[in-house]
Amino acid sequence: MRREASVWRFGPFEVDSMRPEVRSPGSRIKLQDLPHRLLVYLLDRPALLVAREELREHLWPEDHFIDFEHGLNTAIKKLRSALSDSAIDPRYIETVPRRGYIFKAEVHRESRHRPHSRWLFGSIAAVLATAAILIVSTRSANVNPAVAVLPLEHLSPESDQAYFADGLTETLITDLGRLGAFRVIARTSVVHYKGTQKTSHEIGRELDARWLVTGAVARAGSRIRITVQLVDATKDQNVWSETYERDVRDVLALQDEVARAIARRVSSAVAPSSRRRVATHLVIPDAEEAYLRGVSAMDEYTRDGLEKSVAYLEAATRKDPQYADAWAALAEAYTYVALNQTQKRQEVMSRMEIAARKALQLDDRSSQAYVALADAQLWRWSWREAEKSLRAAVALNRSDSSAHWKLGYLLGALGQPRQALAEIQSAVDLDPLSPSKRNSLGLALYWCHRDDEAMKIIRQVPDGDENTFRRHRRLAEIYEEQHLDRLAMAETLRWVELSVAPERLAKLKRQCAASPYAQCKRTALLLDIEQLQRQSAAARIAGDFALLGNRDEAFRWLAKAIDAHDQGVMWVNVDRHWQSLRGDPRFTQVLRRIGFLPAS
Repeated sequence: MRREASVWRFGPFEVDSMRPEVRSPGSRIKLQDLPHRLLVYLLDRPALLVAREELREHLWPEDHFIDFEHGLNTAIKKLRSALSDSAIDPRYIETVPRRGYIFKAEVHRESRHRPHSRWLFGSIAAVLATAAILIVSTRSANVNPAVAVLPLEHLSPESDQAYFADGLTETLITDLGRLGAFRVIARTSVVHYKGTQKTSHEIGRELDARWLVTGAVARAGSRIRITVQLVDATKDQNVWSETYERDVRDVLALQDEVARAIARRVSSAVAPSSRRRVATHLVIPDAEEAYLRGVSAMDEYTRDGLEKSVAYLEAATRKDPQYADAWAALAEAYTYVALNQTQKRQEVMSRMEIAARKALQLDDRSSQAYVALADAQLWRWSWREAEKSLRAAVALNRSDSSAHWKLGYLLGALGQPRQALAEIQSAVDLDPLSPSKRNSLGLALYWCHRDDEAMKIIRQVPDGDENTFRRHRRLAEIYEEQHLDRLAMAETLRWVELSVAPERLAKLKRQCAASPYAQCKRTALLLDIEQLQRQSAAARIAGDFALLGNRDEAFRWLAKAIDAHDQGVMWVNVDRHWQSLRGDPRFTQVLRRIGFLPAS
């Protein structure tokens, strides 16, 4: 019997059961037979736990059992590499320790014989970003032209020098942003176009950018050569190009020169405060190499990548203690480390603040350092100091999407939802392909009680990013407030599925099938509390008890959350989880402990 071929689409990717490859717009990555069959098997069972023993039974021949563990782990690593996925923060393939794997993202399947345009959907991330901006933009269309620096091509003769081009791409984006003359699209969005075959017109439309910077970097010994072109995306036309060659010690001045040359051709409105790089500091070549390696490793967003990034950046600051950019990047790397570990977090935060202050001592125009400093200030509940640091970051670099994003979060926590929405909208404009920032836009609309608009945003972000659980839970809350119990129950089952053991989910489904939504929600919250008590998630447990109406337990867990500096406590004034606690006298004491009210 002839097998029926199928095609699966998820995120920007397409997989055909008959072709051992992963396709995305402008890219085709070949797969070996085993990783391809493994991927097809997972795609055919989205959102379900696929046990390791099940994979062995269906994909491995009986006489290869001895190689199963190594073969499966290798195949998973190859799939994650092909999908640019992370084991620590997976968008697609999630590991359930000692049990198996779950394919997390939303999957669309169709038979191969159905007629369809090969790239009818294009890049899903880009389409969703563009559509959502059109739906909910809180201001008129941007008249300020945006610039997107596409990943610079690596032309160095040494094969291991790709980090050099990646690092210079990042620093060129930062330097252009500092000039303040136009919006500069964030690297987390432009990185999607590495090796792309899309036209400049397509890229410009998806990023809402008129100008594209393309180019290449070559390094030979102590000399570096950068070739850049400026493309008008509206006309798909190259309007300027130039080649620069310098000694690697002059790299700071070279980056500044390239950025200013681009700025002069895009806009005459270069901010007067954007002074030139101080030419008296010549970077030590070994420090520059360690810095660029550290910046490149940070972009991996994995535990191993962060460890490498910190090691390289610490080496850069040892080799050249006057290298401000290295100190600022080190502070940012510490931020990511702190977010991904609960042990020794206070120690990491202390190192982060030291690095940030050292960077600002050497160069007080570093928005990156101010953002890292704000993270340390938020950690110790110094809200106004953090706000001051984030506003300084925005003033220094209006294209720093992280500064706008974190300022928006802080303003929301401080009870200024409309100002928060404006800042988060700015972050999305600068980083339109970031699922996390789009989720934040939905959250900001939710704070403003613009629930219909919030739901449009939340639904459009595909599953698989770090906010998936929170997104489904927030949808359940909105549906409940709109008395749409059937939809609220469906979303409740979805968020529980993402947070509790599968066998408990099956029990909940049986209970919910025969119970009203209120009982289903109560059971879900109790399951969540049981699961969370094994983790360091005191603020979430407190929120669950608040929803259950158990104020004593809610306040007990809130106290634990404050002692642990759980950042979830930030939302006590704005998140609807806490509404039942706000009339209790103990709530005032909570606000005093975290600095939202002055001490009595």
